[in-house]
Parts: sequence; C-alpha cells; structure tokens
Amino acid sequence: MIDVIDKEPLLQELLDEGKIEPTQASEVFEEHERTGKSVRQALLDLELVAEEDILGVIATQFAAEVVSLENLDLPTEVVRSIPASVARMYNVVPVEMDEHSVTLAISELLGPEVVDELNFVLTRDIQFVVANHEEVTDLLGHYYGDSSESVSEMLSALEAEMEGEEGLLEGAGKDDIISLEEAAAKTPVVRFVNLVLYQAIQDRASDIHFEPFEDEFKIRYRVDGALYEISPPPKHLALPVTTRVKVVSGLNIAERRLPQDGRMQLNIAGRPVDLRVSCLPTQFGESVVLRVLDRSVVALDLENLGMPKDV
Repeated sequence: MIDVIDKEPLLQELLDEGKIEPTQASEVFEEHERTGKSVRQALLDLELVAEEDILGVIATQFAAEVVSLENLDLPTEVVRSIPASVARMYNVVPVEMDEHSVTLAISELLGPEVVDELNFVLTRDIQFVVANHEEVTDLLGHYYGDSSESVSEMLSALEAEMEGEEGLLEGAGKDDIISLEEAAAKTPVVRFVNLVLYQAIQDRASDIHFEPFEDEFKIRYRVDGALYEISPPPKHLALPVTTRVKVVSGLNIAERRLPQDGRMQLNIAGRPVDLRVSCLPTQFGESVVLRVLDRSVVALDLENLGMPKDV
C-alpha cells in the first residue's frame, strides 16, 4: 500500500478522523499521481467524502471557521492587499485586512512551507478562513482576472524597489554569499520569480530559460517548440534572480563554476507541478533552465494513444 502519510496531509487528517479507509487513501493518491488532479478533486471525483468534510478538516487544521463567500463584495483596499500573482499562484483570496494582518480565504490544505512563503511575500500576519472551492475560484476570476499583473508590471515594481542596490548586488556576485542570500530573499525578487514561474505554467510552457549575456539578461519560455522572450530584468538583477531559483530547488548557491541539477515542486492553483532545474556556468554567469512537468495537462491513459482496441 502506498505510504501517503508524509506526502499528503489532507489524506492523513481524513484517515485520523475516520472519514476514509487506508485502502481508499491509497486509491486517491494513485489517482492524484496518475492524473495530476489535486487530492481534494480526486476525493470528490471518487465520491469518497463530501466537500463539507474536506472543508471541516482544513478548518480544524488552521483553527479557522468555514464561511460563505457568495455575493461577497470586496473593498478595493482589500483586493490590493496582496499582488494578483500571489492570489492566483496560491489560490487564496483576501477577505479582510487591517494595518498589520490580512485574512485569506482558502479551499485547500496548505503546507507549512506555503504558509511561511505567504507570510514572507506579504510581509503581514496571516489568518485564514475556509470556503467552498468554487466560491474562491469565482472571486479569483472576478478580482484578479482581467486586471491581473503582467510580468512587465511586476518588472517595473521590481526595478523601483531594487533601485540603488546595483552596487550591493554586483558585490554579492563575487564571494559574499551572505549578501547574495539576502539579495535573493528580497520580497520583490521572490515575487518576480514566482510570477515568471506562474505565467510560464499558465502559458503551458515546457521549458523556462534564464540566460545571462554580456549586456543583458534574457528570460524565455518554450511553448510548442518555439522560444518566446519576456521583458527581462536589468542585467545586475540576474544574479539574485538565478540565485532565488537555486535556493528553491535546493542547489548550492556558492558553487558557480560547475554544472548542477535539482528539482522543485510547486502547487499552482491547487494542482501539483514538478520542475527539473539545470544550472550551467557560462562566460557571463550561470544559465538556468527549468523543465516544466505539469501532470494535469499530460494524458497518460492507454486509450489516448490511438491504438486499435484489440492491440
């Protein structure tokens, strides 16, 4: 039987509460692995639990209440309390805010690392309420759909927030690993890298290229075999951006003379996406390539191969 305890906390919580049996948990996990569906969606499709049970488990984990978002009208300041890219990437919607904190509506069980990332990116205390998945998705589409940030808009904000730090970043590029870590952990760099990854996955890119040249730093997506370039950040931001990718994928940021390979897993709007990361030293800095493995858009069933039934 598949060991799902460490991999999927939602299944473990449902097991602990007696909502599902161990064999059912294995069946759900196999469906999740095979199709790329979220665990929540696999549970509902297999009709093993009701959505109310899932919401109740999530609410218990976060000591939160289950609320209805139907017909909710959000004030402009609440909508603007988090970047659109963050809302879409983590599938969260702000419903209340004050000077020091923001309350986010969720429909998925978030891991501790995701909560830490949200705390860091938003620079606020975070509280949660739990809501129906469709209601969260509807609010995301309504408030963060057409008016969502583009990479160009985020790039402008990145340049503004990092203005005046060019000398620091160039110094970090030599031997100062501590300064390099600090530069890669700055909120605008984290937001920018997250948005680049999110948009690449939304555009169904198979690869993401971060490429340093003598006078520029290019970021390109490969979609259906063709490379498309997006608005790049200034050359002096190449190092913190590539370092951020290396940090997330568990690579050694102090090593920039040898090739390295790593991996990372993101949860984009409730679905798991694997990325394989390859770093290669070049004359002008490290080139980083990410291979996107989005299981939700890959058909793995034998029926989809087009073979005759007798075969």
